[in-house]
Amino acid sequence: MIPRKDYLLVIIQFCLFGVFAFLNFNVSFLENFTAKLCGYLLVSIGLLTIFFAFLQLNTNLSPFPSPKKSAVLVTSGMFNIVRHPIYAGIFGLMLGLSLIFADGFKLLIAILVYLFFLYKSNYEEHLLTKAFPEYEIYKSSVGRFLPKLSQLKS
Repeated sequence: MIPRKDYLLVIIQFCLFGVFAFLNFNVSFLENFTAKLCGYLLVSIGLLTIFFAFLQLNTNLSPFPSPKKSAVLVTSGMFNIVRHPIYAGIFGLMLGLSLIFADGFKLLIAILVYLFFLYKSNYEEHLLTKAFPEYEIYKSSVGRFLPKLSQLKS
């Protein structure tokens, strides 16, 4: 049985996505070639990150924070770089689109999504630690949304 909190978090997440995608207040900022180029780069990296993380999760994939009963802990591939590559990819995609469209409102929503993902990932990690005791070790060596500096050195 999926907890009520999981449903609520998924509903909030999709509402934020909807606001980002469908509301447009054209609050322009920083409209230049470099910002657009950075935006396209972030969108590309975000989409690739999401795609490969989806493939690697395979049957473990769920929109809900609670791990499936049959789930196994995935720590290879994209998950060897960051613990939450789908969240990181979605944020990168949204941030990139904000830069491409030079839209401050979309940037604000992207920042809200980032803060929401911080909250949701804390909850998810609490559940993952209960389901997989080895998650604590994994958590200490791999960054949440970005690689840890110690990972980059090796």
